[in-house]
Amino acid sequence: MIKILKDGVIPKITKVMYKATCQNCGCVFVFENGDIKSQERCINGRITVECPYCHKDIMQSSSEYETVLVEVEDE
Repeated sequence: MIKILKDGVIPKITKVMYKATCQNCGCVFVFENGDIKSQERCINGRITVECPYCHKDIMQSSSEYETVLVEVEDE
C-alpha cells in the first residue's frame, strides 16, 4: 500500500505569449502564435491579431508586441 508522507507540488505550466493593446478600444490582452491571423514575411514582419473585445484587427510590427510568460492550467 502507498501512503503519502508529504504532499507534493504540481508545477504550473508556463507559456510564452504576447501582450497587445487595441488601438481602437484600449483592451489589453495576451495572445499566442495560434491566434495570429496573418504575418508578413520580412525581418520585422507585421503581425495581425483580432481584439477579443471589439473584434477589430490589430496590425503591428512583431517587435512591438511584448513577450510575457503566463501560467496556465494543466491542458
